[in-house]
Amino acid sequence: MSGPALLKKHLDATLRMRYKEKQSISKIEPPRVLGQPRACRLRPFGWRPQTPWASAWGVIFCRGMMERIIDLEEGTLRVVSSVLRVERGDAKPVSVDVAEVAVVILSSRTTVSGAAAVLLARAGAAMVFVDERFLPVSLTLPFSGRSMERLRLQVERLPMLAPQLWQQIVQQKIKAQAELLDTLGRTHELQDLHVALGDSTNAEATATRAYWERLFGPTFTRRDDDGVNPLLNYGYAVLRALVARAIVSQGLHPAIGIRHRDPFALASDLMEPFRPLVDHAVVAQSAGAALDKSTKRAILEAVMEAREPISAAVQRFVGESLESPW
Repeated sequence: MSGPALLKKHLDATLRMRYKEKQSISKIEPPRVLGQPRACRLRPFGWRPQTPWASAWGVIFCRGMMERIIDLEEGTLRVVSSVLRVERGDAKPVSVDVAEVAVVILSSRTTVSGAAAVLLARAGAAMVFVDERFLPVSLTLPFSGRSMERLRLQVERLPMLAPQLWQQIVQQKIKAQAELLDTLGRTHELQDLHVALGDSTNAEATATRAYWERLFGPTFTRRDDDGVNPLLNYGYAVLRALVARAIVSQGLHPAIGIRHRDPFALASDLMEPFRPLVDHAVVAQSAGAALDKSTKRAILEAVMEAREPISAAVQRFVGESLESPW
């Protein structure tokens, strides 16, 4: 069984955790000082925080150790005394432990010093630059210290495995879409679609058309720049960054993919089954919701729930698809 087939195991666990009835739990106290780690209290297995603490510029999640997504719409990232510092206008500068940073999201109104970029890269963080439509225009990833052997295997094996791998990815994506529609009480027939080898019958496109219609109505199109599309673009940009970061950490090149042909093709491929996590967060927002601090917080929470399953899935993708003996 190849690597992407094992995405199902981790995706199912994530979806069950997100879609199940929320239980009454105590709120997490916010850290008293930004950048200062705070250990999680012991909780029953499978417990997840319902109310993450959010600052004005980012979100902190407590999972044994903290990892942050920093969303800096305007301001400056610089290094002062070997410490990453966030500066925003007249507000008091905030120091951040760079070891806790997973992704930094930056716009045209932000400035990043060279020292800050180097510090983030050495810590393994990804930097995403977005345009006015919240579409990613650049993704900066750190180099991995892994052997070039994995890159050689990626170049040699992926073209031969591509039909089987893409078939499994599409199957898992459609299954995740169907589970979200079931959760929302929307009728559908996605379970009846057959995915051929390499998706030669284009079942993914058929499923996606029906999925968007059930989710956002018959007039919805991803080509529009308004409505929920900015929210979806934002969530997918962060999700792609997390997947690309996991790919690079395993010594692979994100541009050498299975089906997509963009600069981060493999990340675009492997993120497909996780897209409904973003969709669920977006559809939960009120009609006409803008991409503000509140909606960003909800979307980032959904994306961060996929962080650990993504990392585990990419590791298994390497082990089962690239390094397993033939």
